Amino acid sequence: MGKIKTVTVKRDKTGKLWLCFSVEETVALKSQTSSGQIGGFDFGLTHFLTTETGQHIESPQFYRQMHQQLAHLHRNLSKKRKGSNNWYRAKRALARAYQRLDNLRTNHHWQLAHDLCNQYDALIFETLNIKAMQKLWGRKVSDLGFSNFLKIVEHVATKRGVVFQQIDQWIATSKTCSHCDARFEKLTLADRWVTCHCGLSCDRDHNAARNIHKVGTSTFGLVDVRQDEVYALPAIRV
Repeated sequence: MGKIKTVTVKRDKTGKLWLCFSVEETVALKSQTSSGQIGGFDFGLTHFLTTETGQHIESPQFYRQMHQQLAHLHRNLSKKRKGSNNWYRAKRALARAYQRLDNLRTNHHWQLAHDLCNQYDALIFETLNIKAMQKLWGRKVSDLGFSNFLKIVEHVATKRGVVFQQIDQWIATSKTCSHCDARFEKLTLADRWVTCHCGLSCDRDHNAARNIHKVGTSTFGLVDVRQDEVYALPAIRV
């Protein structure tokens, strides 16, 4: 049981009261972490996560699911006279819908974080430039919630003794061949498949995840990386 440092009482937009505790606690962590299962993960818009093995992990995209409901509630609020009882009721209904949206997304992130920590001994992610991504893709980036997911994964990994690392955001993981390190100088955001003279031919996100895995393991000394042994070339697409 931790030592309670502060207690804060808050009222949210739906009218609910919350007690927020700040607790100081000593958590026993594993003394060592096996590097037997190391996961490299690339974030994307087509697929939420892609692993270095080519597995795709999808996001439910809860905002897209609730978009019509939220639009209806926004229209309903706009029709009410500001400050009236009906306006306050419509405003609380809209706030409850957004709260449910946030709860669904956060619950999904926690479940996925625990699933990844069950499967891997080390997790390697890219460092994202969220502001630049939002300028390019706007609402969808906010719906996926990359930043919040990374915070949750780091928290869960730390408590469970799983290694959590992020590689430098300026490493060209998408524009570099994960087998021979050749550069794809003409690769654009519209290109979803990469093909190299060395024989590599795979999904763009899969290639990036392989690079994240390779760079992370070598940078943080998790394993002795040898390309020919760690990676098998994907079949060339005909």
